[in-house]
Amino acid sequence: MSSTDAKVKVKTIQTLSKLNARRKADMILPLLLDSKNLVVIEAIKSLGNLRYEKSIPELIKALKYSSVNVQKEICLSLGRIKSTEAISTLEKVIFAKTFFFKKARKEIVRTAALWSIIQIDPIESKRICKKLKTDKNKEIRQLCSGILKDLVKKEGKQGADRRKKKS
Repeated sequence: MSSTDAKVKVKTIQTLSKLNARRKADMILPLLLDSKNLVVIEAIKSLGNLRYEKSIPELIKALKYSSVNVQKEICLSLGRIKSTEAISTLEKVIFAKTFFFKKARKEIVRTAALWSIIQIDPIESKRICKKLKTDKNKEIRQLCSGILKDLVKKEGKQGADRRKKKS
């Protein structure tokens, strides 16, 4: 995209995404390096919505050099893509004290990473939530508590359904 206007780039990305143009996603990928966060965030959202798996390595690489808002969107997009390839990186975002952050962890990014793991693999999210039961952040603890309760309910319902089918 040759335009230097951020609004034009964003509109182009949105149009490509609405067309569900997976073949056009290669055109969106270079915009992860744009100088405007508005463009980068829209590119990230579109790649996630298109479930463009080829973007995973670039999204993971961009996590290290991005603002908090961009990091959050990257985590959410990785969850939308639903590739297990991203789980180890998302887990590092959740647990490491300074993994991608110069200072302290940003809870909004950690929450987005946790949401994404839930989308990708509920079993992994259960394992991770058990580790987070004693996290310092109250929101993370509450989110994990809710996730664990929901997973237990689903497991119970699935077990009951299996028993009904057998009888």
